[in-house]
Amino acid sequence: MSPQTVVFRFCPGGGPKWQYYSMPESVLGGAETLSDAKRDYREALAFMLEVEPDALPEIREHTERPIVPGVYLRTALDEHYADRAEAFDVLVPGFGLEHTAEVRKLFSHTTASGDVVAVVCEPTDDVGFLLEQITPHDAVWMVLNGPGLVAWRAIGGVLAANPTDVDARSLTDLGVRSVTSVMDFVTTLGLNRQRYAVAVGV
Repeated sequence: MSPQTVVFRFCPGGGPKWQYYSMPESVLGGAETLSDAKRDYREALAFMLEVEPDALPEIREHTERPIVPGVYLRTALDEHYADRAEAFDVLVPGFGLEHTAEVRKLFSHTTASGDVVAVVCEPTDDVGFLLEQITPHDAVWMVLNGPGLVAWRAIGGVLAANPTDVDARSLTDLGVRSVTSVMDFVTTLGLNRQRYAVAVGV
C-alpha cells in the first residue's frame, strides 16, 4: 500500500477543533483534540482499506494553522518539526495586514477547497516532499525558511486552477525531478522568472 499523507487542520472558529483530510485515500473527519483526531483518522483509514489498524501503510502527518482567513501554514510532524515550527513565528508578522496585495496574490494558487496553503520547507527537503502533499486538483505554496532566506514558490497538480499562470511550465520542462532539492527548485523557477510550476512528468 502506498504511503498516506494526512493533514490535521486547527479550526478554532467552530465545529471540531481539529479537522483532518488525507491523500491519496480521501478520509475526512474531526475531533476536539489532536490526539483524538489522529486516533479517529487511523480507525477510519483502516476501515476504508479493510485492514487491521496495525497493518496500515506509512502515514505522514502534518498540521495546518490559520494565519489570516483562508490562509493556512502547513507543518510536517517529522524529525524537523522544531525547525519548521519556527517558521510560523517568522511568517505571521508579515500577514498583519490581511488585505495587502501580497496576501491577495497568494489566492492565485489554492487547494481544491479554495484555501491558500503554505507548506514550510527546510533546505534538506526535496520536491517529492511537496508532491506527496497535493492531488491533481491542488496547488500549494512552498515556503523555504532557510538561513537569511524566506522564498515563496507555488506548485500545482495538472487540474489545479492557475488563472494567472496559463503558460506555467511543467517540472519536467524545467528539469526538476522529485529528488531535486527545494533550494534548487527555488533557484530554477527564479532563473526562469516564474513562481509556479505544474507537477507533470516527475
